Amino acid sequence: MAYAADHAADHHDHKPNPFWRWFGSTNHKDIGTLYLVFSVITGLIGAALSVVMRMELSEPGVEFLVRADGEPNGHFWNTIITAHGVIMIFFVVMPALIGGFGNWFVPLMIGAPDMAFPRMNNISFWLLVPAVIFGILSAVVGGGAGTGWTFYPPLSVTQPESMSVSLAIFALHMAGASSIMGAINFITTILNMRAPGMTCTVCRCSLGRCWLQHSCCCLLSLYWAARLRCCWLTTRWELVSSVPKAATRCCSSICSGSLVTLKCTS
Repeated sequence: MAYAADHAADHHDHKPNPFWRWFGSTNHKDIGTLYLVFSVITGLIGAALSVVMRMELSEPGVEFLVRADGEPNGHFWNTIITAHGVIMIFFVVMPALIGGFGNWFVPLMIGAPDMAFPRMNNISFWLLVPAVIFGILSAVVGGGAGTGWTFYPPLSVTQPESMSVSLAIFALHMAGASSIMGAINFITTILNMRAPGMTCTVCRCSLGRCWLQHSCCCLLSLYWAARLRCCWLTTRWELVSSVPKAATRCCSSICSGSLVTLKCTS
């Protein structure tokens, strides 16, 4: 009996592997902490790019971003702006405000023990890690994706010899899948797991919960944009080889969006 009691006590005090403790965690507080740490790390990368931009703008003329022959390197400047915008918006602000603070405070504010889909919550975070890796690779592969963070043509179709633009679009697609899963999780948690008597009216819930719920609804309403982004990724090389550059410039002058460029091939 004493051996059985000691064995049960040892089993109860068993702690998981430190790696699996964070990699496989489904606790909303742990995942919120991972989101915040991830945002701090990517924020440092985005801030470093911002320092380079400020150094270049500190004096008139081109000071640092020049080619080997001394000529201004405008493509390198566009690449820095693209990487800075993508990292700051999709890998710093959104993970910190929605993923970090949302995971930490929403279950506590509505009286829920955890999120509605804990495993979806876990995978929605870990999709961001390869996404930011692809985003960083897009800035260094083939001269970098100097398209601007909106990825509008004609800049996004004038680099057919490299994979930089495709890597950047794929990184945004993975980040979009993470955001969509997180939005579904938050909406389901708020609607189905709130405490009794807590309705959706403003007078019976906190402002933070209402803000996050409406933000997630707006995010899900843009699901068509993620579908368009995936379509643009898979057809980009065919567009570059089949659409004349003059037609691309004409479509871009009418409406600087990838939807019009896609219609040019039909």
